[in-house]
Amino acid sequence: MHHVTSLLRAGLLLGAALPSSALACSFIEYDEHLIDDTSTDEIAPSLPSLEELDISRGVGPTRSGFGSQMSSSCDDLGWITLRLSAEDDLSPPENLGFVFALDTGSLPFTLPSEPVRPFDGSITFVWIDGATDDQEPIEATVTVNTMDEAGNLSAESLLLTISDEGSEEGVKGCSTASGAPGLGLLSLGLVGLTRRRARRQA
Repeated sequence: MHHVTSLLRAGLLLGAALPSSALACSFIEYDEHLIDDTSTDEIAPSLPSLEELDISRGVGPTRSGFGSQMSSSCDDLGWITLRLSAEDDLSPPENLGFVFALDTGSLPFTLPSEPVRPFDGSITFVWIDGATDDQEPIEATVTVNTMDEAGNLSAESLLLTISDEGSEEGVKGCSTASGAPGLGLLSLGLVGLTRRRARRQA
């Protein structure tokens, strides 16, 4: 199975201000979703359920004496990690894929144009966020549908609201359902979609 890996140069936006020894960060974001064109299955899978959503933002260099340095090679990266689950009559859970589409707002990364499968149980989206504590807010809604091995798409979507206040309150961290200030926030909903079959293009 093909893994989609992001290899991002930490400190890219800081240029010569950082030591040349800064290392690259490598993330395996997700797996390719494989379609079995010989399958006769016509029963759509369930809509996805969200088990976990975490948001991490870029952070500024630590300061010591008259200089400053990155505390790690990933300081300028932001990432969102999703753990999703779904059920199907024939496809096992680990062989289910997910289809993402931007509904409203904007994201600092590009959603995959093809269905994807979690890698090691999760799907991660990574972007250059800047090695600074001054981060802009994120506000978007995304629809997520399940796709089974036959290419059947779930009749309903999971609607995610991805929200992070950035540095407006001076506090950042992982997503939570509590609505704590400065943390990534999450809300869920259902969007009715017409049942259809989707096939991976050759």
